Amino acid sequence: MPKRETNACVRWTQDAIGYLTSIRSIRTVIVSYRINAHLAGDHAKLYPHIPQGGSEEAKTRVWSFYIGTLKALRDAGKQVVLVLQAPELPRPMEQLIYNEEMDEKGRLAGVPRSWWAARNRYVETHLTGVPAGVIVMDLARLMCDERTCYAARKGQSLYLFRRRSHVGGWRAARGAQNHA
Repeated sequence: MPKRETNACVRWTQDAIGYLTSIRSIRTVIVSYRINAHLAGDHAKLYPHIPQGGSEEAKTRVWSFYIGTLKALRDAGKQVVLVLQAPELPRPMEQLIYNEEMDEKGRLAGVPRSWWAARNRYVETHLTGVPAGVIVMDLARLMCDERTCYAARKGQSLYLFRRRSHVGGWRAARGAQNHA
């Protein structure tokens, strides 16, 4: 397990790892973080600019903890599924739904695919560090085409809306394993 830290989020993660590894009946663990916000900062007030926050040393520390979390769970005999962060939205889902038009296919545009690729570059270039045996699910493969990452498909939100998950998003996430 990664070394003990004082940060509340890190402590929570360490406590969760301890709990999950102590229960033998839990065989599969799904891990998903807003890793880009931890690596470079939140994008919400900067969009369309891409946050560059955090030194290389800080990014390395965050990434090492992320990988350490996966290793700790895998080494405890758990089947680990890493769900890569879904592409971020340019504005909250509520604003997109009420202020944007869906296209003829029932899709609601989120961010350009090129923006997401740039925002997610650190993650993409470091995926080789993911421990062997961890299943990686990349939601961008389902949520984006070559030009756009979508907030909705077939008229259904792919994101949380009013703090409720939507069936369309869960179905897409379940299907992502087949595309990973």
